[in-house]
Amino acid sequence: MDAIEFSDELYRRALVSAGSPERLLRFRRMVAEGRPVVYGAIGGSITEGAAASSPGSRYVSCIAHAIQNRTACRLVNAGVGATDTRFGAMRCREDLLRHRPDLITIEYAVNDVNNPDREFSFEALVRQCMGSAPDALIVVIFTLREDGVSMQEIQLPVCRHYDLAMISYHDAIWPELSGGNLAWSAVSPDNIHPNDVGHRLIADLVTRLLFGQPVEAVPLKAPLDLRCAEYEGGRVVRAEEFEVDSVRGWEIADSVRGYRRWTASEPGAELSFTFSGPTLLIGYRKYAGEFGRVSVSVDGGEETVLEGFFEMPPGGTWRGGHIALEKILHAAGDGPHQVTVKLLPDRHPESAGHRFDIEYLLKG
Repeated sequence: MDAIEFSDELYRRALVSAGSPERLLRFRRMVAEGRPVVYGAIGGSITEGAAASSPGSRYVSCIAHAIQNRTACRLVNAGVGATDTRFGAMRCREDLLRHRPDLITIEYAVNDVNNPDREFSFEALVRQCMGSAPDALIVVIFTLREDGVSMQEIQLPVCRHYDLAMISYHDAIWPELSGGNLAWSAVSPDNIHPNDVGHRLIADLVTRLLFGQPVEAVPLKAPLDLRCAEYEGGRVVRAEEFEVDSVRGWEIADSVRGYRRWTASEPGAELSFTFSGPTLLIGYRKYAGEFGRVSVSVDGGEETVLEGFFEMPPGGTWRGGHIALEKILHAAGDGPHQVTVKLLPDRHPESAGHRFDIEYLLKG
């Protein structure tokens, strides 16, 4: 089968849970009364709209349009490609929650595959959404890769614990894909991102939930995993916000999406800064180009080496350019702590340079 259409059976498979009835009823009451709705979406490249033919074809835009057919709706799309819930948990208050959304969708089921902290960074994101927007309806969307891989089973316990609404794009289409009844190319041009058909289907599944059945507000429960405290209440520290003690050979330059970065190219460049808090991650860029290595130490302790060169897999064509995260301080005292970053003279054998970019810190 080279096409798939929305059906009651697809929705039956996709509806993992309608979540707490009170939240859904409250949302539907807002719409029925004609009150304006703020719809906020956070996730990875699927949410950002990768592989959609136009902004209006993205699943978030389709959901917003369905709401606009009933009442005024403002869309806040906080999707950022090639990022996971560690970044999402630290940026959600600035990028999403300050807009005071009435509806939130969370989509990270493929982005968290390589996130070692996925269980508790996902929970930290959920808790902040529930804590900052206690009346908002939250819908978690489970997407999938071509091979069927999805973090749905990892995220399910957290979603059930907080009684969230859940729509599984995975469960809706995987039986058709694995059974040979549907070609993956019918819903995606690559191995991850939905095409317009896939985006439309995700939107139709969520829209059926929004305007189809009831749900009950509950107090925010104790966390399933206490380690989520590392990300809950943390924040993204931008380059210009570093509390710099000393700097040699590093400078601030423009980066992407409104961020700035610390960058250096000459070995021996050194950057020292102070921060307070028990947890710190460094976000740095990896690229198969003229990128080098740094050593990082905290309070004069053991050095950690970060590799900025992206080693392309055999036969691969993607050169990277993404931001990697390295946890350099974990469950320590609040400090203050001093961090020292040194650009090293050695480099990956395939690299022709030493450039290193620090994009931001994630501070718990």
